Amino acid sequence: MNLQPKILLVPNPARDKNLSVTTKAARCLETLGAQLRCTESLSSVPQCSLAEGIQWAEIAVVFGGDGTILRFARKAALQNLPILGINCGNLGYMTELDGQDSIQLERLISGDFSVEARMMLTALVKRNGSEVFRADCLNDAVVSYGRLPHVVTFDLLERGQTFACYNADGMIFSTPTGSTAYSLSAGGPIVDPALKAIVATPICAHSLAARSTVFSFDTVLSLRVGEQKKGETYLTLDGEENFLLLDNDEVEITESPLVTHLIRFSRPPLGTLLSAKLNDNT
Repeated sequence: MNLQPKILLVPNPARDKNLSVTTKAARCLETLGAQLRCTESLSSVPQCSLAEGIQWAEIAVVFGGDGTILRFARKAALQNLPILGINCGNLGYMTELDGQDSIQLERLISGDFSVEARMMLTALVKRNGSEVFRADCLNDAVVSYGRLPHVVTFDLLERGQTFACYNADGMIFSTPTGSTAYSLSAGGPIVDPALKAIVATPICAHSLAARSTVFSFDTVLSLRVGEQKKGETYLTLDGEENFLLLDNDEVEITESPLVTHLIRFSRPPLGTLLSAKLNDNT
């Protein structure tokens, strides 16, 4: 491990008020001899754009919550840049440290950590046989009706064969990482994030037989959008990126060639982690 690693600091000013947690971490890392750059203006640390920082860095330290990590993950995955999350938000399921744990940052310098690979999904949209959209996500790809809830007809196919037909408010395709997010609230299963799988969870399906299904990571899932009598249907990736779907569009979901790398100092049992992060008092 490089004893003077190049570390990019990526704060979320909306979560880290006055960048107080980022400033504390920067001072600690500077004392330890790390080379630093920051995507926000921070005393004594050179500022850079996100794109420049990702190209330069060996490690990224992200300050915020799960949403902050999700927004950063796709860009970091393109460069295989490992991410250490420091929680300044609410849940922080993907973060490793809380804002008060900056003393643990010494382990970044000594190399006393592991890197956990998290699978991602590729979502592409075909229209009249031609690809019109493609993007990757870490948590989930969601097909749902737009501004007001409304039932949409979907056909779900596995490897080109019809798996099920749904009348539902939408469909969530999630990774194991995303299984504790929107998919969980829609009744989907919790999947150990160390595994590789694709979870398909219908949203408010109008059927007693509709259930969430866990598919092999290497399958190809397709969702065909039926005729929309009113309103609009969207494909949404990680709650951030939207794409408007038209009648008869086909959304294809596969394992992404990209991987998100999360830095871990320890790996507690899944039950312990869930109790700490997902209990009713969080």
